[in-house]
Amino acid sequence: MAPGRSPPRATGAVGPDFSAAVLDHFRNPRNPGRLAPAVSAGEAVSTGEAADAAGGELIRIQLRPDAQRRVAEIRFQAFGCPATIACGSLATELASGRPLAELPGIQPGELADRLALPPERRRLAELAVRALRAAGAGALAPSYDR
Repeated sequence: MAPGRSPPRATGAVGPDFSAAVLDHFRNPRNPGRLAPAVSAGEAVSTGEAADAAGGELIRIQLRPDAQRRVAEIRFQAFGCPATIACGSLATELASGRPLAELPGIQPGELADRLALPPERRRLAELAVRALRAAGAGALAPSYDR
């Protein structure tokens, strides 16, 4: 090892630049996958998606509101690095059970801070929030099939 260099930290295959919170959500994602299609009008699913073509990341969030317009079920799919997956996971965790009208109150900075994202990865929190807001807005739209 070159003088003055620290030995690499052992964090597994995902690299040393991820916080414990990112690694937890990456290794144990909350609400991963897709929601089953609706079998009746009251079970319609709203989908929101956000992508960063330059970085190649994509986050898709699906939610199903209940009769009180709260998030009854929520799932996410994320394509990208561990921080992308962690952002999708945390966004669904924060939204679960909330009224649809409160989803715009979930801010990218909240996700980034909770996950201790470095500055170069904070844009991933923005992707997750954009996908979440799009899913929520779809469920609130007048044409949404309840």
